[in-house]
Amino acid sequence: MLATLLISIATLLLAVLVHYEALRLFGQRFPRAVHYHRYGIALLLIGAIVAHVIEIWLFAAAYWVLVQVPDAGRVEGASQFLDYVYFSFVNFTTLGYGDLTPTGYIRFLAGTEGLAGFVLITWTASFLYVQMGRLWKD
Repeated sequence: MLATLLISIATLLLAVLVHYEALRLFGQRFPRAVHYHRYGIALLLIGAIVAHVIEIWLFAAAYWVLVQVPDAGRVEGASQFLDYVYFSFVNFTTLGYGDLTPTGYIRFLAGTEGLAGFVLITWTASFLYVQMGRLWKD
């Protein structure tokens, strides 16, 4: 259980750091470098999506590591790394199809990812709303 807790916290912190830095980078650099506001917004959106994909892969790697730890649990139905990536996409976006299910302590990471995904996606939406307000004043 301790390994699950530590890996969950570390993955969460890393995902928040990636997200913060991505929004900071894209928010400061791209809109000012682009003369047409629609391209600036498009670049912000693409950057945010790339950040989310990186965060999802981070969580997938955490699942992959945790299933190697004895008694940490497993993801029923997952047999290869891309299954963990898919499971991570489903958790992060809170879709929850149910075709892959976590068992054991690894469920804590799954819950953490669902909450993190919801918060980070909401953060992105708020960020884009503010940026659009700034760029579309004219």
